[in-house]
Amino acid sequence: MELSTVEIHPNRESATETPVRLKARIIIPVWGAKYVARLDTACLPALLAPGNLPHLAERFECELVVVTEASLFANVRALPSIRLAEKYCKLKLVAMDDVLSHPSYYGYTITHSLYRGFTDLGEAAKDVWCLFLNADFILADGAYRALVAKIQAGERCILAPSYCTIEENVRPAFDSHIAAGGGVLALPPREMASLILDNRHYTVRAKTVNWRMYKIDHVDQLYYVVDRDTLLCKQIPIAVVAFRPERVPAEPVAFWDYGVLSEICPSGPLCVLGDSDDFLMLELRARRGMADWLKLGWLDKDEIARHLSLWSTSDQRRCADFTLLLHRAGLPPTLPSAMQALDEYWRDVAKRLSPQPRDHRNHYIWNRIVPLHREWRASQIAGAGSAGQRTLGGVFADAIRSFAGLGGNDMYRWMRELFGGIYGVLFGRLPEVGFLHPQKADLEPVVALLKGLAAGSRRALCIWTRPRPAVAPHLSQWIAGVVDSEPEALLEEKSWAELGRQGPFDFCFLELSRAELIGFERLYLRLRPLMRPGGRVVMFYQTRGLERIGMRDLDVIHHGLPSADLPELEFRGSYLSMLAQSFWEREQESVEGGGTLALLKLAVVAALTAPLAAIGNWTSSIGDPGRIRPACTSLLLQVKIL
Repeated sequence: MELSTVEIHPNRESATETPVRLKARIIIPVWGAKYVARLDTACLPALLAPGNLPHLAERFECELVVVTEASLFANVRALPSIRLAEKYCKLKLVAMDDVLSHPSYYGYTITHSLYRGFTDLGEAAKDVWCLFLNADFILADGAYRALVAKIQAGERCILAPSYCTIEENVRPAFDSHIAAGGGVLALPPREMASLILDNRHYTVRAKTVNWRMYKIDHVDQLYYVVDRDTLLCKQIPIAVVAFRPERVPAEPVAFWDYGVLSEICPSGPLCVLGDSDDFLMLELRARRGMADWLKLGWLDKDEIARHLSLWSTSDQRRCADFTLLLHRAGLPPTLPSAMQALDEYWRDVAKRLSPQPRDHRNHYIWNRIVPLHREWRASQIAGAGSAGQRTLGGVFADAIRSFAGLGGNDMYRWMRELFGGIYGVLFGRLPEVGFLHPQKADLEPVVALLKGLAAGSRRALCIWTRPRPAVAPHLSQWIAGVVDSEPEALLEEKSWAELGRQGPFDFCFLELSRAELIGFERLYLRLRPLMRPGGRVVMFYQTRGLERIGMRDLDVIHHGLPSADLPELEFRGSYLSMLAQSFWEREQESVEGGGTLALLKLAVVAALTAPLAAIGNWTSSIGDPGRIRPACTSLLLQVKIL
């Protein structure tokens, strides 16, 4: 649809209609050589897909505005993707040197840069459609086709989500497509959705309410896994992808996504392109991006609400009313119930929020950043600044100290039988131990889970190698058809193929060492084809000696936890149970050599350890299984195969 004006000619009896094309500006802030290169190899090639810039240019008078450092103007003009884009639109370069700030204050820089993309027009900006991208945003082909349809339908402010994806994983696919497409990246929505779903960034996984393994310090999004092909989401806020301004302020008064809706389009309703079939935007993020924000444990509604209450504005909270849908196949029949589950989760969080959102004007974070930016700029001008110094924030890190193990024959045979009888009553036998056993809090949930799963399992795979396993050798007590194997068999082709011939399996149990835990994600990808759909995989890990884990153990998060299906990770342990286990394990090792003295020593240690173990087991059992403890003694991971 084109707007028309009526020209009145005084010497003519009738008026004639002259079509006037709407104007559109695509605004991209980018600074630093690294991101200029990313602009050329990610953002712009996707923008050039037939359903994006070419489609837009057929209906609008287009301009591409790159807001960057003046020193990079020549670099930007020389980009091959820029030369391709100039076939469809004019290029305008806008300097942002005076708002370029320390990396800690990047929100200040990007906010001013986005405003500069359109405020130079003054009041004329009210007649221009402003479209926004970041250098690490990649559009699916056809995204602007859906956007244009909404513009033509009369919408004024349009939002759409971006989905963070591990850059190192998807970059080869993008490079291949761009090379084959002559500099154009034209991925259909469902093909891009497949890349996102298979390579969700750790920060996305950490915000997934039915993925209970690890979480993130700052929760501004909530995800829900429906099945292997479908993901639901609420984003607080949702990215602004286009608007036609009602107001054109000279300067921002808040961070971009804290108050831009209220400042620029205060009266219009929000239009959200929430279905990935219509509009899909992938956001590149390095594998270790925001890694220091990740920590083991489940999302906590009180914690989420407490943080959102501190900083969230009305603009941001409005976005939570919309449920976003990412899918690479048709919509599943379980979608309505999944949407209800995510809505209920959010409503429960919302009830815990402060009644009034933060005013985006005079927001405490903005008010703190502005003077710090000015001080930093002044120090740069004076030659005293250094880009390597940190004056705000810093790296979030928890130093969780590792706890080292603390620290023993006729007559012997008699004593051993006597002690064994007493031991059996008070301490039990692995894996169903008694109430005084130091490992009861760790083993009891595992045994209960295995017994429950065994009832519906006909064939099971058991994988273990660690010395003195507590559970794995006993799995056949509950399941008749058990195939025993080792982790290495999953990685060796011949052994893996043989396991495949013995499968498929209804259930798999793994008891792993620290080294095997760190490689579990790889093991899981090999294990998955051996399992029946709907089957269960259970992994058990006991911390021992120096094999302990901390809240921000990135080796576990990045390499030890699965990236597919529906996982749930539980944590057990307390300081007392950890101490009891340390004493116990040391004395068990010493008594294995035999001897009356060692047996007597073990009896003494057992008597002294029993009260410690009993209290430790109790404190561990009443703890929240979704919250990691500093003295964590075991991990229990259950995964449902989708």
